[in-house]
Amino acid sequence: MKTTALASLAVILGPVLAQDQEPETVQLSLREVVEKTVHEAGAHFLFAGDLPLDQNSVSFPASRLKGEGTLETCFRLLRSGGIAAVRTEDSGKPVWKLTPAIGAHREGLPTYANPEDLPRSDEFCRLLIPLKNASVRDIHAVLINLVSYSQGVALSQDSRSLILADFAGNLRSLSKLVERMDAAAPKPLRGEVIFTFHLLKGGQSGGEPVEVPKEVAAYEKVLRAHAPHSRYELLDVGSVRVDLTHSRSNPQNASIALGGDMDRKVEVVAVRQEDQTVRLDAVRLLQRAGKGDWNAVLQTVLSLRDGERAVVGSCRPPNTDVGWPLILLAEMKTVE
Repeated sequence: MKTTALASLAVILGPVLAQDQEPETVQLSLREVVEKTVHEAGAHFLFAGDLPLDQNSVSFPASRLKGEGTLETCFRLLRSGGIAAVRTEDSGKPVWKLTPAIGAHREGLPTYANPEDLPRSDEFCRLLIPLKNASVRDIHAVLINLVSYSQGVALSQDSRSLILADFAGNLRSLSKLVERMDAAAPKPLRGEVIFTFHLLKGGQSGGEPVEVPKEVAAYEKVLRAHAPHSRYELLDVGSVRVDLTHSRSNPQNASIALGGDMDRKVEVVAVRQEDQTVRLDAVRLLQRAGKGDWNAVLQTVLSLRDGERAVVGSCRPPNTDVGWPLILLAEMKTVE
């Protein structure tokens, strides 16, 4: 009987006890949140322009604005009202300037190079993220839809870096996303590359196809697919080393003499692309036409990746004794 009575009492008092255990909730204006933070944490604030501190009110557990987490709670609540806290210094002491978050990227924000150094509180600051592999423009296109405000994403093509301005909590999440995307991207071409050109003449053997010259054996599959002949003869070969470090803003020109034949050469204009390729805006096979004069017998454009081999094209040079068509091959390799 006693047990039954205790059970009944527990049923009656249960909701009351549960209510007593719930944290106390308060509703304050953002201005009152700031004033309480000044009192509890000794924080110092500056106010920029007209801020909606009195128009917005927030409800939250009263314990959140006490102790060590006071500043973090304050900044999180201000963020919900579209207000950013920007850290400044006054006589060596931190002072937070409160400003509309939408324009906070124009403030003199603290800049961090390492996401691990970002402040624990949700301050508005700047994070510099260098990229190793991914295209700066590709990552920029993704982040512009993820940052709090689209004006908070800037890029630097020269240093292959992104500059993000946002709340510290968001910057931490975005830095992890960028790290994963950058690691998954193929390594970009940098520095020097070597272009090698082989010049062949092709024709018919009158029988079964014969082997290609051993010097271009690695080209056989692409050669027979794009310049099918039953016989090939190697005429000339030439290589050139080109520094493409700054070629995006300054295309590199190179001239390659083919073997010992001073009557033929190849000229290229090379530009490094962000998608791990090198674009040859011009590939010209030139043949001497007279003293100081050259005729372009083949001219085209081409894109190559590291280690890629390609048939540039074929032609029949006019006014020469070459009866078979000339075939120009190209290969590009990066210099380690």
